[in-house]
Amino acid sequence: MPGSAPSIPQQVLEDFSEAIYGLNRQLQVTFANAAALRFLRREARDVLGMSLFDLLSAPQLDEFLPPLRLAMATTAPTELEASAHQNKLWIRLCFYPHPEGVLIRVQQHDRLLPSRANQQDALTGALLRSPFLEALAHLSRPAAVAVVDLNHLKAINELHGHVGGDRHLRAFVQALRAHLPPGSLLCRWGGDEFVLVTPGETTDPLALGLAQLKQDLQPVMLQMLNNSEMAAFEFGLARLETRQTPFEQAFAVADEQLHTAKHRQRNPRQDAQVALEIGEFSRYLETLGPPTDVLEGSLHRLMNLLDFDLASYIPLHDGEVVGLTVMSKPGMDLSSLRSVAPVTGTLPQGGLSDAIAQQRQTVFATDYPTTVNPIPELVQAGIKSVVLTPVWHQGQMVGILNLVTLHRWRAITPQVQQLLELAALRLGHALELQRVVTQLRATLEAGMLALGTALEARDLETHGHTQRVATWATRLGQATGLSEEDLHHLRQGSYLHDLGKLMIPDAILLKPGHLTPKERQVMETHVVKGTELAARLPGLPLAVLELIASHHERWDGTGYPTGLVGEQIPLLGRLFAVCDVFDALVSERPYKAAWSREAALAEIEAQRGRQFCPETVDTFLALMR
Repeated sequence: MPGSAPSIPQQVLEDFSEAIYGLNRQLQVTFANAAALRFLRREARDVLGMSLFDLLSAPQLDEFLPPLRLAMATTAPTELEASAHQNKLWIRLCFYPHPEGVLIRVQQHDRLLPSRANQQDALTGALLRSPFLEALAHLSRPAAVAVVDLNHLKAINELHGHVGGDRHLRAFVQALRAHLPPGSLLCRWGGDEFVLVTPGETTDPLALGLAQLKQDLQPVMLQMLNNSEMAAFEFGLARLETRQTPFEQAFAVADEQLHTAKHRQRNPRQDAQVALEIGEFSRYLETLGPPTDVLEGSLHRLMNLLDFDLASYIPLHDGEVVGLTVMSKPGMDLSSLRSVAPVTGTLPQGGLSDAIAQQRQTVFATDYPTTVNPIPELVQAGIKSVVLTPVWHQGQMVGILNLVTLHRWRAITPQVQQLLELAALRLGHALELQRVVTQLRATLEAGMLALGTALEARDLETHGHTQRVATWATRLGQATGLSEEDLHHLRQGSYLHDLGKLMIPDAILLKPGHLTPKERQVMETHVVKGTELAARLPGLPLAVLELIASHHERWDGTGYPTGLVGEQIPLLGRLFAVCDVFDALVSERPYKAAWSREAALAEIEAQRGRQFCPETVDTFLALMR
């Protein structure tokens, strides 16, 4: 029914089987055919000349006025679906504006009513997710998909209350219906997000309709927020090519376009949220210790924060891969990825790998299988969405951060890219800091090893005892599951364990035979004196001092200097004691021959639960055998 509807003879309108109403620009009823009067259950004299404000209830006015005014303001036909007669009837109202007012046609849809509560959003009448996806399965392909996000709804709620916000939502949906191509599906996907699907070879009809609607709604934004430059909504488009094309794939591509469009608006709140998240990420990195903890912790944090299934870091040296750290969500099967995961050598040859090597900036693909030159093995492994960003230090690309989804698509939005790039920057700084700390520790340990070696020379220890016992202790500590920090302390204590022998007279320290009881007492003071000497070294951790003080304690409490029993002995002291005794047994000394490896291990086992911690002995024997 065209906008020049008043020129249609009144008798023609009178004979329509559907209800037809006419309103002037003051919203007074100027015409109602017989079907309209039956629908209202009133006489003509009671209706004609009546104001719409008197004819309808307040809730009905809230629902009808926004699309009615939109139609009169834009001179474009508009549709509204609503219930009538105390929700016993489901109707479609069609508004046809003309210079003197508007004609309204009412179409009954009884067949929609029984399932409406389960299928349609109560506020807007748009389909809910489940019925939308069911209807989508029967829609012809190819089709265009649009993800639409309504802007500034929170601001409208704050200015006009939630009643005003609801009214704006209903008016927007009705305007959206009027601009959709025939046969379209409309779903309310979330609070202010909608999904549209339109059958057709191209996305052009849907794009044109949405662009026209955005322009038509500018007066509404002026009225609601006193700002005509604000876009009422943004949208992203994608195509569903065939029935085999997953809807999730098209949705992710359209969602990425939507977020890119919204990012151009530079929403301060989104920027503030990104800043908050990266601030929390930076503070989290500061709580981590060794480089392995920094890497694994940061990958795990990014993977969960940004909702990916797998996160990896590929360190580079002169452009060559020198390692790989991977974190994944529980239950992920990564066996199909191992054949193409670079551990050393060059990056895999393929579209995104080539792109990051050439462009040296963030590259991504919301739909990886459709990118240029994807790696077939990765496609077969189920990789759907991927983003890679370089990690820099002093102008050199030292690594690549990589986030991946498996068997599902995820929109790589500008916010994801921004957060990942900032995380890469922080991670680069943290890794460099850890590298410097590691170098300092290595320098410190080298100094301690030199001191321990010097003690060997004075004590007539077998050459290399300090290095060997530190190596054994480190391996035992790793098998026990110690952290990198504890392993560092274990090595430091190993280097300094006999520091107190500097205070023992040569006559006792270098005596080739057995010591007298009095000489034994003096010799045993090396533990306390060594602890006191080590305590004067600035910054030496307490765990190191505890190892020095306890490495001659015995599990049964008969050790020295304090007679600690069982788990009273610090763990590092328990670990070191086994290694120290083992190396002493298998080494030749001026006063004894070297034991065989098998005999030494048998002695260690014999002292299980007596001199040594049982669990430590079990781990040591398993490691050695």
